[in-house]
Amino acid sequence: MARASGSATGYPRIYPSNWWAIRRAVSRNAQASLTSESIATILDIEEPSARNVPAPFRSVGLIDEDGKLTDLGHQWRDDGEYANACQKILEALYPAELLHVCPPPAPDPEQLRRWFQRTAKVGEGAAKMMARFYQLLCRQDPSEGKQESANGAKSAKPAPSKQRTPARTSTPEAPAKPAAAPPARSSVPSVGAGAIPSPTVNVAVQVYITPEASTEQIDQVFASMAKHIYRTGAQGDGQ
Repeated sequence: MARASGSATGYPRIYPSNWWAIRRAVSRNAQASLTSESIATILDIEEPSARNVPAPFRSVGLIDEDGKLTDLGHQWRDDGEYANACQKILEALYPAELLHVCPPPAPDPEQLRRWFQRTAKVGEGAAKMMARFYQLLCRQDPSEGKQESANGAKSAKPAPSKQRTPARTSTPEAPAKPAAAPPARSSVPSVGAGAIPSPTVNVAVQVYITPEASTEQIDQVFASMAKHIYRTGAQGDGQ
């Protein structure tokens, strides 16, 4: 494979999603022919949009003019040979200067962007795409394809539907009424409906009589009590 020149079309620009999707397809079927029609099916895009996809895969040496895998392409589809295939592409397409200044496995993306923009004489967007693909080759990690596949399947899941909450009306809500306090329990015994209970008064009377008092004096004390106390209480009770 001839080393690419530093022209605007000399350095490939392959989207990582396309790289991994097509690699998964040829890993399942090594005899597949990567034409615009088959790539449209693999990437789930319209056929006109897929017409430009095979060209960069040919430029890096993975497929021939008929869309069949080359020897390098067969190495690329094999996890055990994937790193060797990426290293061969790096050495075939990029100058030794770049491999020395920005070596694998983790070159500086900003330094790469400036190099491609200056050397390939392209805009910032194109330079970033070239740098992104160069970084992909430098990582030489086939497990990224499995992660890319998992992320794609996750994003394809429909988002859970959210229940719409009813719109709030402009009518102000009535203030909540305080809960009624339970009726206080009265200690007064209940009586008939409409009746007002009368208070009960208990009076204890103690009488001290000296031993020197005569029988006549004692009789006068009790007679006075009967007149002023018991009789008055009986009248108050309505007797």
